[in-house]
Amino acid sequence: MPAVAAVPVDAGGAQRHAQPASFTAVLTRPAGQSDVLAARLAQAGIASIDLPLLTIDAASDPRPLDAVFDRLDDYALLVFVSPNAVMHAAARWRTRGGWPEDFVRRAPPLAVVGPGSLRALQAAGLDACTTVSPAGAAAMADELAAALAPGSVAHSVAHSAGHSAAGSAAATTSGASADAAADPTAGSVAGSIAGSAAGRTAAIGRPPAAEPRAGHARAARGLDGPEHERRESRESNEPRFDSEALLTALALHWPDGLAALRQRRVALIRGDGGRELLGDSLRKAGAQVDAVTAYRRAGPRWDDAQWRTVLDGLGGVGGGGGTRRAWLVSSSEAVRHFAAAARQRLDLPQWDRLRTETLIVPHQRIAEAARQCGFDTIRLSGPGDAAIARAFLDVAAEQTRSV
Repeated sequence: MPAVAAVPVDAGGAQRHAQPASFTAVLTRPAGQSDVLAARLAQAGIASIDLPLLTIDAASDPRPLDAVFDRLDDYALLVFVSPNAVMHAAARWRTRGGWPEDFVRRAPPLAVVGPGSLRALQAAGLDACTTVSPAGAAAMADELAAALAPGSVAHSVAHSAGHSAAGSAAATTSGASADAAADPTAGSVAGSIAGSAAGRTAAIGRPPAAEPRAGHARAARGLDGPEHERRESRESNEPRFDSEALLTALALHWPDGLAALRQRRVALIRGDGGRELLGDSLRKAGAQVDAVTAYRRAGPRWDDAQWRTVLDGLGGVGGGGGTRRAWLVSSSEAVRHFAAAARQRLDLPQWDRLRTETLIVPHQRIAEAARQCGFDTIRLSGPGDAAIARAFLDVAAEQTRSV
């Protein structure tokens, strides 16, 4: 049996899960977007590595974004579906000489899905604009700002990540979360804001903190259901940061709700593909919606060293001793890319082993996509880094008991 860390008792008397020394959290968000989550896990005693399942690139045709910029006064609302949408729009507009001096005065309300996008607005210099976001997003964005402050654990992780690699992986792309089920909360824009994304390796190993902190353990743990349940959702206890939550916030923003947008123009700034709920709902309310692609998503660009990390964790079929681990998969698109890439690269025994590993997903839609792709061990965490960290703690504890 591997060494197991001591089991601290938090201030409330609750025993925190013991973590197996060899357990690893595999974080698959796009490069540069997992620093805050990794720091949260490290404080709870869990090591993590980055293996991005999505690569984020600027849109091949910038003219639609240029058109929004040129006709800014025509719009009643700008909707950014993710931190990536904010960041790539801002990057494009910077190439045109930056924001107009009177942008804040002229700009319509800016709507975002969650706290990561609010932080991206701040990084882009747009935090003085009127913003609309789901309940709880602003408070969580403030917590993210504190987590990324110089001297914090997340800040240290962000600035040291490039010095430890699980392979000779080249960096993929910086950017923010490829928002699918939700704005994956805080960690999404850590790389951009802390200045760590550029040049980061895409398979970075992060050791756990030497001394888990009781206060963080309480925040990461927060168990509210039977530990033996393999599929559980705490969404009722967590803020929602998704299209539905944003539509609710928009309906509350104006006295007459979404009717305020009737026959008004709305720019929906997003990636290629993705959910159509926001656009369809705004059109149903009578808005004239211009869907504008600011970025495009592609599958993983893993090199041989990164694939070796995957194989080594499989145990006997990979040539290594195996690693107890679980994978965070943050979007339906990512899980489909995962399955397609694995089937292409791995032989059948390797794929059969991989698909039994635990996937942690923040939304039921992603769980359904994972099942359709052949994965059969799925834990529904609910949205937000705190909920995801709790799920990793649960899985680590279960794998410890199974040894």
